[in-house]
Amino acid sequence: MTEIDREAVLQAARAQAWDEGKKCEHCKGAGELPGGRKLIHTFRGGFGADWDLSAVEEFIGKADRVEEGRGLFGPPLVVATVGAEQVAFEINTKLPVGGA
Repeated sequence: MTEIDREAVLQAARAQAWDEGKKCEHCKGAGELPGGRKLIHTFRGGFGADWDLSAVEEFIGKADRVEEGRGLFGPPLVVATVGAEQVAFEINTKLPVGGA
């Protein structure tokens, strides 16, 4: 994997974060909760979770390395490493950022 521009990753994360009060646009999940929080799917080891956008921004901001990767089932990922901790974020850096 090669290192990628951190600011571009953060912009992509902000554009692709989904509102927990709606169905996820990425996986079409039916888990609708009253919300307002912006979330990003993450993977650590073999487990997935949804992180608040602010936690994603914080982790990527302090990461030693930020690289592009690909998930087991094909989704584009951004892999950030802080010390020995590695987290993959479901962020597609190839999608255009901006607009409505």
